[in-house]
Amino acid sequence: MKTRHAATLAVLAAALAAPALWADDFHWQGKVAAGATIEVKGVNGGIDAEPASGSEVEVTAVKRARRSNPDEVEIKVVEHSGGVTICSVYPSREGAPNECRPGSGGRMNTRDNDVNVEFRVRVPAGVRFAGRTVNGAIHARSLPADAEAYTVNGSIRIESAGVARGETVNGSIDAVLGRADWQGELTLKTVNGAIRVDLPAGLNA
Repeated sequence: MKTRHAATLAVLAAALAAPALWADDFHWQGKVAAGATIEVKGVNGGIDAEPASGSEVEVTAVKRARRSNPDEVEIKVVEHSGGVTICSVYPSREGAPNECRPGSGGRMNTRDNDVNVEFRVRVPAGVRFAGRTVNGAIHARSLPADAEAYTVNGSIRIESAGVARGETVNGSIDAVLGRADWQGELTLKTVNGAIRVDLPAGLNA
């Protein structure tokens, strides 16, 4: 009986001593033209994408941290000719501002900020998807058009009715391609991990 009380007190003390877990939410919903891209860019945290039930893109982000303040990390929306790019933007260092730009552009330095941002994306028919993060997995399930996924530390699972591309360093890649008539080079690449690809039926490898 004494041992049980001691164990209970130890667990309670550990819980009280643990850092607080913060949370904050972001939601964006809007039209993206058919053939254009909804792109989501993070640093710490995963990205989860799935088909939308309607005609609009929906992006939700949940921010969590143990040390840093989630309010310091902004979720920015940039509309451009190629579609819409949404980024988690961390506090900037003087003289080297972080910025949200499409593709591989922009700057994303966390400066030891431990805020984790988990994105969920709903992609309507005809809209392409691109997900980019550094520390986190990217899962894109049954997407209706071309899809791309890029991370450094994390696995990639990408299923597309169109063409799928993906790159990671530490993680595996599982890709399902619905179309084989891609133009140029199709890249699925990892350094430390396995690659599994499901190609369309009837494709001559």
